[in-house]
Amino acid sequence: MTLRARDAHAARVPETPQELVRWVPETSELPCISFVQVHAFSGELWDDVKVCRKITRGRFVMPRGHVARDLVAIVLRPPEREDGRFGARQITDRGGRGSVNVLPAGMPYTYACDGSREVLHLSLERSPGSDDDDENAAGSERLRPVFAAADPLIVSIGAALLSEAIADSRDRLYGESMATALRAHLVRRYGAAAADAAVDASSMPRRAMQRVLEFIEEHLADNLGLGEMARVARMSRTRFLIAFKRTTGMSPHRYVTGRRVERAKTLLADPDLDLREVAGRLGYSDQSSFSRAFRRVAQITPGTYRVLHRT
Repeated sequence: MTLRARDAHAARVPETPQELVRWVPETSELPCISFVQVHAFSGELWDDVKVCRKITRGRFVMPRGHVARDLVAIVLRPPEREDGRFGARQITDRGGRGSVNVLPAGMPYTYACDGSREVLHLSLERSPGSDDDDENAAGSERLRPVFAAADPLIVSIGAALLSEAIADSRDRLYGESMATALRAHLVRRYGAAAADAAVDASSMPRRAMQRVLEFIEEHLADNLGLGEMARVARMSRTRFLIAFKRTTGMSPHRYVTGRRVERAKTLLADPDLDLREVAGRLGYSDQSSFSRAFRRVAQITPGTYRVLHRT
């Protein structure tokens, strides 16, 4: 392909979906191994999902590999040409920008491509230490391979996780809730036995809900995780997430944030506490994270709230 033809080809390619592009940082120069650059954002913060953006330049060949964990790949920029064998299937096109590919754990593959390629990888695994039978069943549910799918929900979840990961979020509950919602959607839509993957969508029993609400109030200063709340309710994470929202009308993350803001209003009445101390007493890693959360709920900053409600 001539340089002019290549430029013309690039000009015809549509832009990356806005819900993704606004979260993707400028490409920085990283050490290259076989023309691969990897931005791994989430580190070891979230047990259930790891987030990274992979970039390849020029000719890239992976002669043999296997998928270690269930993998969701969202295409940010498709290569000029690609060819691969995933399990028993020969794939020459994994879709344009915004396409979703689902690769189940253990799948062997070979892959090669030409030209620039960028993809957002969401690598999923169950958290260690769970002894819940329902969660074991859901976590071990096999996914079937899917290529070049249009799935706006997965794109939206990917954008949200990438945003939190880039911001180096310390909010376990948010990341784990999004990962659990993603897992439930994958099992329901792309499970090898999707017809049997329906999750009980009943409300949470009153006693279980009371235990959870008391646990939240006692641990607002902690970096709460979804698994901890699910264990208090004696449910799997997936069932807990659905039952909590059905019962309260909001996600656990939104509920906890609201309760923290209400407690913050009480703490802000004490003039001897500065904003950093208030943030620390509510489980926030820094003052800016606290201020953002407070403003989302109260529509004003904590400093402004303190001035307006000064006695």
